Amino acid sequence: MQRPESLAARRGRVWFFTGLALLLLISRVCHLRILWAEEGYGAAAGVQTILGKVIYRDFWFDKPPLAAWIYVLWGAFPGWPLRLAGAAFAFLTAVAAWKCASALWSPREGTWAAGLTAFFQIFDIPPAVMTIGPDLLTVPLAFLGVACAHAGAPVWAGLACALAVHSNAKGLLLVPVILLWAEKRWLVTLACAMGFFLVGLGALAAMGALPGYWHQVWEFGRVYSQDTFVTNPWREGALRTANWLGFHAALLIPAFLAFGKQPAWERIKFAVWLAAGAVGVVAGLRFFPRYYLMLLPPLVLLASRGLALLWPPSSAAALAIPWGKMLRFLAVALLLIPLGRFGPRYALLASDLLTGHPHHWADLALNQDSQAVARLLKHPEKYGTDPSGKGTDPISGGNLTPTTLFVWGYRPDLFAYTRFSSGTRFLDSQLLTGVLGDRHLMSTHVSIPEAAQNRADLVKTWPTFLVDGLGPMNPHLALDQYPELRAWLASNYEKVGQTPYSVIYKRK
Repeated sequence: MQRPESLAARRGRVWFFTGLALLLLISRVCHLRILWAEEGYGAAAGVQTILGKVIYRDFWFDKPPLAAWIYVLWGAFPGWPLRLAGAAFAFLTAVAAWKCASALWSPREGTWAAGLTAFFQIFDIPPAVMTIGPDLLTVPLAFLGVACAHAGAPVWAGLACALAVHSNAKGLLLVPVILLWAEKRWLVTLACAMGFFLVGLGALAAMGALPGYWHQVWEFGRVYSQDTFVTNPWREGALRTANWLGFHAALLIPAFLAFGKQPAWERIKFAVWLAAGAVGVVAGLRFFPRYYLMLLPPLVLLASRGLALLWPPSSAAALAIPWGKMLRFLAVALLLIPLGRFGPRYALLASDLLTGHPHHWADLALNQDSQAVARLLKHPEKYGTDPSGKGTDPISGGNLTPTTLFVWGYRPDLFAYTRFSSGTRFLDSQLLTGVLGDRHLMSTHVSIPEAAQNRADLVKTWPTFLVDGLGPMNPHLALDQYPELRAWLASNYEKVGQTPYSVIYKRK
């Protein structure tokens, strides 16, 4: 039985979480002028939802619904609303880690778990940990689902399961993990999970979105996962996994220590959890950094237990662990790897914000180009240029209401910046070229057989603006390279502007 905490311990926890909240907020504010691609996709769907369109029925979205609907909570705005929401989400994730570790062991392990979770939500691959997308959404749900299952709360554990699947298709892998932790209550937990999941399906059915949901999330997801762009996926997977494990070595050493000291049944449950995360990483044979987030919760929990063993209330207990002093040193020193890798970047981003300078980061080239395109579309009197060089403003001529937009390429951030309604049911062009968005900047390999039919549907629409954000980088997939689109483009549109990575057309 755990001893009641003292008032000093509770006050210390308040200060600890206040510090975490401040650090998470600062880290998110450093990305104030950045909108990562996956954030842009969720925000684009959020904008369309706010404008009255129904997901899956009125526009294509190949992620589960909560990956889009969560952006509605802050109006799907980039900038301050997104970064404040991101800081709040990261903080709640750290709290969920504290709750889970505290339920499994004690508040001491909870404090370690919260700190590690916050640390790796700051000093890790930015697009993975900054983006409130499907993969990151499952992290707090994993913590909360296991905590509730362990505490004998099957209703809440079932809700976590359902929310995970409605956030991320790979959330299915989390369901057996939570059921295992539920032990004798697994059947009730499963029933609750199915009930909550069916409620979500019922909401989609009521909106007429259920057929689209099945086709776009599950059928398209199957096509996507079966066609990787990685030439030698197993070698690439082994290399990337080794890199990820090395980068997170600060977790591995205390996690290994704790795993060996767990009771046999607890080791089985953690082993299943780690195996489920590994399946999530391997599925699709792409090994993107965000896929490894499924491994983070079990590793953080085990590491928090290991660190609590290395720093117990009694120093003599720590010395009883073989190589205890060396393990302590390594546990701290290895945190310098992610800190050294990403700490300087935060300093550069913060300096740019304080001095008003643009960010100079190759990873942001397309996002900065999208910002330039959005300025052209929204404020043509300031930024518009005449391709003929006559100095007039061709973009501003005649405001059409409502203004609609179609984006050729994978540039969904344009919808977030402009807040224009989609002039078609496509938020990007991978369904029109047939080339998946993870390779279309350098490949012409067609993976989607119905692309020709989708182009036939496209020519029946007339958005106000077209933005070709793909052709300047891959001319073979430019908007005007398709005969049926070339005729449609010539008859209905004129080129009115260009940026380094985009060509802008306006309806005549």
